[in-house]
Parts: sequence; C-alpha cells; structure tokens
Amino acid sequence: MPSLPFRRQCRGLVVDAEDSVLLVAHAIDQVGTVWIGPGGGVDPGETVEEALRRELFEEVGLVVPDERPLAPVWTREVAYPPGMPRPGFAGVHEDFYLVRTERFEPTSGLAPGTPGHPDAEGIVDARWWTPAELAAAGDDVLFGPRGLPELLAVTLADERAGLLGGEPRRIGL
Repeated sequence: MPSLPFRRQCRGLVVDAEDSVLLVAHAIDQVGTVWIGPGGGVDPGETVEEALRRELFEEVGLVVPDERPLAPVWTREVAYPPGMPRPGFAGVHEDFYLVRTERFEPTSGLAPGTPGHPDAEGIVDARWWTPAELAAAGDDVLFGPRGLPELLAVTLADERAGLLGGEPRRIGL
C-alpha cells in the first residue's frame, strides 16, 4: 500500500519594526489553541511564494507585492498523530518565511463565509506578540512550532547580523 504524501504548506513570520510578530490562533480539536504564523496550504499549480502571498491576504489582510523576494528561514515536516483526521495526507511539510512590514490591524482580505476566510479555517484570533510577551508566555500558550519564541529570537538576531539568506533552518514540531 503506498504511503500518503505530506501536504505542502507555507507560513509567514510577519514582523514589525519593533520585532513584534503577528500570530493567528487556530482552534484544533485534538490539541487546543495553537498560535502560529498566518499561512496554509499550497494549491495545485501555485508556487510556495504565491501561496504565501494569497494566505497572508486571506488570513490577515497583508498584501505582499509580487516583486518582493521571499526566502524561507525555517522548514519542517510534521507527521499527523494517530487519530487526527486529515484524509489524504500523512502530515505537513511547512516552509516559514520572514516577512518584514509596518504594523497594521489584522483583518481578513475576504468576506465572512468565503472559502479561505479565517473563521472557515478554524482561526479564532490574530494579534501582535511583542518579544517580551513571547518570552513570558510559558507553558500555558501553545506555539507552532513549540519553540517559536526562542527560534524567532535567534532568527531576528541572525537577520541583524546579516546571516540570513542561505538554506532554511530545519526545525521540529
């Protein structure tokens, strides 16, 4: 029996000038609420960068111009746990992109009830997290990836030092 493929996904690490990051909260039945960068699946015929631009607009209303280059900073593969209903896929392959922007009020670029609108995707909240809030979140807050506060701090330090631009860092759950 052939093994199931991993679903291709992309996520934005949307960061403002003060190094606050915009995260969305997904309500996941088997897990609880998970705070993660906006993004989602890559549709057939789309590049990962096209999908990221589409997803950022759909979920938080951010328009990233086509001419703006995007490069992933993290990549991971996560297998779905037994019993998690995701027909057709064994897990996800996700690429995370650092997207610098001015702070804005997140609102979906789509009308409520439209396919792709955040409420149809299980997104229950979106907000900016300061570096101090990320560091103080503790075990009560579930991030995707789990080590997001530490990983983001290292990535932003690497950005300031001019060390980004090579291969994306492989990360775990």
